[in-house]
Amino acid sequence: MIGRTLGPYRVLDKLGAGGMGEVYRARDTKLNRDVALKVLPDAFTHDTDRLARFQREAQVLASLNHPNIAAIYGFEESRSGGSSDPPINALVLELVDGPTLADRIIQGPLSIGEALPIAKQIADALEAAHGQGIVHRDLKPANIKVRDDGTVKVLDFGLAKALAPDPVHVSAGLTQSPTITTPAMTQAGLIMGTAAYMSPEQAKGKPLDKRTDIWAFGCVLYEMLTGRRAFPGEEVSETLASVLAREPDLALLPRDLPPVLGSYLRRCLHKDPRQRVHDIADVRLALEGAFDSSVLTHATEPALRSQRAWQRPGVVALITACVAAAIAGSLAWTLKPSSPLLVMRSRFVLPQGQQFSNDLRPLVALSPDGTQVAYVANFRLFVRRLSELDARPVAGTESPEGPNSTTTPVFSPDGRFLAYYDRGAIKKIPVEGGTAVTLCQGDPPSGMSWSDEFIVIGQGAKGIMRVSANGGRLEQLVSVGAGEIATEPQVLPGNRAVLFTLASSQSPSTLTRWDSAHIVVHALDSSKRTTIIDGSHGRYLPSGHLVYALGGTLFAVPFDAQRLQRTGGAAPVVEGVRRSISVLGSGSAHYSYSATGSLVFVPGPGYGSFEQREIVFVDRKGVTETLPLPQNAYGVLRISPNGRQLAFDTDDGKEANVWIYDLAGGSPPRKLTFAGRNRFPIWSADSRRVVYQSDREGDPGLFWQLADGTGAVERLTKTEKGISHVAESWSPAEERFSFSELTTSGVSLWTYSLVEKKATRFGDLQSTAAFNSEFSPDGRWMAYTLRTANAANIWVEPFPATGTDKHQITTSNGHHALWLPGGEGLTYRVGATGQAAVSVKTSPTFSVGNPMPVVELPTIELGGSRTYDVTRDGRRFLVAAPASAARSGAVAIPAIEIVVNWFEDLKKRVPVP
Repeated sequence: MIGRTLGPYRVLDKLGAGGMGEVYRARDTKLNRDVALKVLPDAFTHDTDRLARFQREAQVLASLNHPNIAAIYGFEESRSGGSSDPPINALVLELVDGPTLADRIIQGPLSIGEALPIAKQIADALEAAHGQGIVHRDLKPANIKVRDDGTVKVLDFGLAKALAPDPVHVSAGLTQSPTITTPAMTQAGLIMGTAAYMSPEQAKGKPLDKRTDIWAFGCVLYEMLTGRRAFPGEEVSETLASVLAREPDLALLPRDLPPVLGSYLRRCLHKDPRQRVHDIADVRLALEGAFDSSVLTHATEPALRSQRAWQRPGVVALITACVAAAIAGSLAWTLKPSSPLLVMRSRFVLPQGQQFSNDLRPLVALSPDGTQVAYVANFRLFVRRLSELDARPVAGTESPEGPNSTTTPVFSPDGRFLAYYDRGAIKKIPVEGGTAVTLCQGDPPSGMSWSDEFIVIGQGAKGIMRVSANGGRLEQLVSVGAGEIATEPQVLPGNRAVLFTLASSQSPSTLTRWDSAHIVVHALDSSKRTTIIDGSHGRYLPSGHLVYALGGTLFAVPFDAQRLQRTGGAAPVVEGVRRSISVLGSGSAHYSYSATGSLVFVPGPGYGSFEQREIVFVDRKGVTETLPLPQNAYGVLRISPNGRQLAFDTDDGKEANVWIYDLAGGSPPRKLTFAGRNRFPIWSADSRRVVYQSDREGDPGLFWQLADGTGAVERLTKTEKGISHVAESWSPAEERFSFSELTTSGVSLWTYSLVEKKATRFGDLQSTAAFNSEFSPDGRWMAYTLRTANAANIWVEPFPATGTDKHQITTSNGHHALWLPGGEGLTYRVGATGQAAVSVKTSPTFSVGNPMPVVELPTIELGGSRTYDVTRDGRRFLVAAPASAARSGAVAIPAIEIVVNWFEDLKKRVPVP
């Protein structure tokens, strides 16, 4: 089967086999996604009535649409093999990566806090299916997967009935189990695994309804909490005897399991279906704490957790009725301190098609009451209530891609409004969306916070500014000295002082700048400035802590907000927090907290540009091939004009170097640079030399040297303070290359002649980011990305520039263009991850065809230099993909970590005097 094609599905590898067929990983070549193919047994091929009935059943199952149910995509019948190959019938299923619940239970029992969120999601899935009259009939840990983000997926929903030979009942013949297992498992183990979760009526071959799933649910919950099967047995007969005649050992359940859940669990496992829980919705309500407030300590819904038991509707009446008895009984009791809140962790994965954008600035914000999280994706704001599954876009916050796009959300103290930056202005908008109000004009903020009636804004070298929450003039609150920049301000309680990060603007290294920065307190009445600790993005918390970032770790130190001083030592509290990706950014750690004690953060490496990546080829069908190179912080990739070698740079925040790699393989990459920080390599037209940026002599100018490492390094350009050069493209027609000149006021485009030994400006172009210019294959045209505050688009004009003959290629968010071999057109990025192509003819007149999508590349381009290249034949792209994406052929999955009651953990790690 491996390598065979069924319709649009190409079989990649085998995942497992069982009594009702084999399962394979396959690639959907039309939609560029991986799926699971369940190949049905030959019995279906020879039983047309059974096959037709199965197809009808599968159509019903395909109607299920629930986030906790693995979907059925379709049914595929293939007779495309050779004459000797039998026809193949296969179900096309959603492929769910991650361990099964059985894999997790093998490691030991789950804590109540870990088990209940899983159980609730299973109950949600059963409730949705039962509502459509569909019964699973084979629920067990092996048919439940738990993804890395905590999402539960129930597999093979209803297939026990669809696959059964008897159209009315599921046969008691255990060999017909639809369970999928690995080849290493024995058939006896397969049968026993199913038997252990059969309801008594199922074991007896009686008609079934949804109560058989409720029995199996009880078995699964019991096993999660105890690490043991509810009905064990060494043989199938012994297992069935246990199901029919014995009771589970309830003494093994955790002692702190809320009594109401213990009661419901016992009722789920009642052998008489008439005495069993009749509806899984009742169990789901119990898991949510509807019948017992103690369940809320373990629940996952933040809105429920934050609401005290006596505040919930339905409980008020009960409390009122019991007040008299409680008062009378209280005379015999002494009051006891309440139990500490349980720290709960979960992960919210951004919906498909969303990617974080503009992470030079803060990406996430948590509302003061801890019920809503706002984040920046696809160049707009989204808000998700933590009590809901989905996020929604905030209408009115859309902006074009670019460094001035939407960023830096902060909630108002009452949680009703969001302030954010968009295209040169600080704006305010209702959380529900609507018309955005401009509060003031300003530079891209280096962090913001909302304190009472003012919004406080970091403005880098301009210091700390503030503006009224109702709008008005931008006022300076704190000034900084020459060579200093101020970021991430926060007004401390009492409005007497401002906490902010003070960094040096002269440091060329991201790590040097932000990890050697100072967290300072500035007294507003005396202007006295006190350094509290080294680090960046500091925040004072109501718990009495000052939290700050070093690399990708959050640290905490006790802090007295009245005396404005530390009161204890620092300790790490959260690891793996994503940071701002550039020395030009704010050094932000992408985290936020609520006054109620919760935390949200974007997981990732210390700095986004230092993420571990793999270099892969991607063809136009999305098929990837990973180069045999170790994971590293790869950036710019350039294939030599002769197609034999690859030049690339790496930047881990401490060192940045250029490397050369032989694409034929057989030898490791060779380090080309050894002094200073070296980035942005490009090849000379003869494939002999490499030009790159280096600060080895104090300024970020351009140098070149032979690619084989011999000979001397030669300087080509020199820059003044505050200016840097980025090499971009070599002309195949003459000894000349283009480069962008970055200054504090904007970016201009230049070319450098090796013959004349001088640089010449290309027209009067002005951009807000590097042009990523590209000479055409004949050297007569220049393509470039022009970025403004409102747009980023690709243009082409003749070389040398005429100033008048300009052609706009894209009109909505095209960037990082590259000429295709032969000059027949351009390929370029669309949005964050898309790739498109357009035909371009330059004679007899200039004309542009319609853009066509090419492929989704497993990398992200959001400013900076182009990090992909194309092979000489134009058939494959070369990209630096996040390691996880390189293996899966998909874009890295963005997510937000949520920690409820985080202050409880913080107090344990860093006690406050």
